[in-house]
Amino acid sequence: MGVWTGLAFHNPGNEKAVVTIEVYSAEGTKTGEYENGLQLGAGERVARTLDELIPGTQGQIGGYVVVRSSQPLIAQQLFFNAELMSAVPPTIVQ
Repeated sequence: MGVWTGLAFHNPGNEKAVVTIEVYSAEGTKTGEYENGLQLGAGERVARTLDELIPGTQGQIGGYVVVRSSQPLIAQQLFFNAELMSAVPPTIVQ
């Protein structure tokens, strides 16, 4: 449909963070997972589209993404196409 989801992560800490990313359909069925966890070194940043991280999600419409990390992260989720972009505001979870 020409719409993408992007994820951006920053590890502001001094230790490596192992990030698990899971994608679910609107009905709650797991449709994909980033294999072996995303490894982010101290101070490292990464930004990718969801289908770059989890190819099996290409073409998925609807659902939700769950992110877990071994260390505190700064994260951002974006929805975009060729004409517009919408950012999901970060939420602090402790």
